[in-house]
Amino acid sequence: MIHQPTIVIRESAQALLTDRIKAALDLLFARLEQEARSQAVSLRAIEAYGFTDPEDDSRELVVRETVGLEAEQALDYWDQLSLAIEAWSSTLPSDLIDIIRCQIAIEVIWEQDG
Repeated sequence: MIHQPTIVIRESAQALLTDRIKAALDLLFARLEQEARSQAVSLRAIEAYGFTDPEDDSRELVVRETVGLEAEQALDYWDQLSLAIEAWSSTLPSDLIDIIRCQIAIEVIWEQDG
């Protein structure tokens, strides 16, 4: 059974959230849930947090999905998800495309059932 994942926006992400970025995130969260459902992936949580690169002090928003898969399956899913998000984002208004492709990174982590 696929359930509604927990969605958490960490404090570290708050400083990065403009109205447009929040709008992009809301669309992205819905799309991530849809992609997981379409591939029968157990999506356990979605978390957004801010990341600062120590080398150049740049900041970006990271959206982390936690899925109930084994490592190899999760990595395959991540590859497929990247392609799906790229295709989907091209249908959005240009400002949202830029936000999703340039200001938000998506990562997938896995937890095996057991």
